[in-house]
Amino acid sequence: MSLSADTMTPAEARQSVASFLGHFLRVTLTDQRTLTGKFICVDHNCSLVLDNAEEAFGADKRFIGSAVIAKQFIQSIEVDSIAL
Repeated sequence: MSLSADTMTPAEARQSVASFLGHFLRVTLTDQRTLTGKFICVDHNCSLVLDNAEEAFGADKRFIGSAVIAKQFIQSIEVDSIAL
């Protein structure tokens, strides 16, 4: 059985999010920037918090440390298997 955000209970959603804690995520933002970093938590507004984050836009990359990403700016999230 596949779960989607529409059919998950709050407990299932928490468990799903918790399973990614400590993994490196690649987050694409609505302005096409990409942030890659270690997923450390979600705040009370459902913003993602990444540690040791790197921002990429086109060929330019820069280290930004910790990043808080508001949910309205998230276009997609992937587990970064290369960084694992």
